[in-house]
Amino acid sequence: MNKGVLITDSEWQIMQLLWADAPLTITKLEKLLKDKTGWTKHTIITILKRMQTKKTIIVEDDGKLKRFYPAMAKEDIYLTETKSFLSKLYEGKVGLMLSSLVENEELNEDEINELISILNKSREGGEA
Repeated sequence: MNKGVLITDSEWQIMQLLWADAPLTITKLEKLLKDKTGWTKHTIITILKRMQTKKTIIVEDDGKLKRFYPAMAKEDIYLTETKSFLSKLYEGKVGLMLSSLVENEELNEDEINELISILNKSREGGEA
């Protein structure tokens, strides 16, 4: 597993499908992605090769079919992508991001209460 790797938007779409229903073949991926993306089989193969190089997927080849599995847990990619996002836009500071959302009235009362609950659990040493 390759923790800390960033994935592209295209790779993200494939990872979502693999997390939901692995293993998937190229044919199945093509069917699932065709209407949403318009990608051809060749485009999907190119993306899968890049993902294999990054070690974000595992390929099982029995000679007839290639089956693709996620090599990374969703949580690992979420954490890496979140840290990258915070670093790029908010100097790595969650507080700056939250201030921006609050100042621009992007958080409703339910979301604010949820954040308070998460922060209280964190303060108490529990998981959010």
